[in-house]
Amino acid sequence: MNISEKVKHVWWASMRCGSRSVSDIMKFYDFYNYETKQDIYHHPFSHSCQVPPEFLDYKIVMQVRNPYSRALSYWHLYSWKEIDGKLFITESFEDYVFSNKNITDYYENNILQYKPYYFIKYETLSEDILKLPFLQKQEDIIENYKSRILNNVYINEGVEALEGALKRDKKDSRYADWKSYFNQKIAGYIYEKCAMQFELLNYDKNSWKT
Repeated sequence: MNISEKVKHVWWASMRCGSRSVSDIMKFYDFYNYETKQDIYHHPFSHSCQVPPEFLDYKIVMQVRNPYSRALSYWHLYSWKEIDGKLFITESFEDYVFSNKNITDYYENNILQYKPYYFIKYETLSEDILKLPFLQKQEDIIENYKSRILNNVYINEGVEALEGALKRDKKDSRYADWKSYFNQKIAGYIYEKCAMQFELLNYDKNSWKT
């Protein structure tokens, strides 16, 4: 978890939800990694979704993502391996999903327990960031927003090489064409595992269909 005593907020930088992009804004508000006690401007932030007892009165901002898209992002992170200086995919998305590897972290349990009051959805990340209640539209913050978030500088999502890029969305090449990796079998399995996330976060069961 990441804490800002300056703006009295807890930031849950959920894994595979665009947290690196959001950190480019949060670092201006003195957030620090609670586990390491280091500021996130110069050091890594935390992906954990908890609230320390002494900060239970702070408001929680949480990053979330369509569970289908998020599952693909987990595969993209863990299934590309470097061998002799080249990137190779070690297994297909379908094989990865049905081998019971990470497709989610079940953060719905934390949502139910701590009840975040504001969500930054991956699908509307650039719009949601601008609605952060503590956002001040200072020149350096807006410049970071324009240059890094609107342009999605983290386009490869954890695999920092062009060979590892996912197929791109034809309407907006900043984002992956995640739906093209899905079929009914894969979608049904992920929905079964993540049904509570779909319900709590208002994601459509059929959103994987093109």
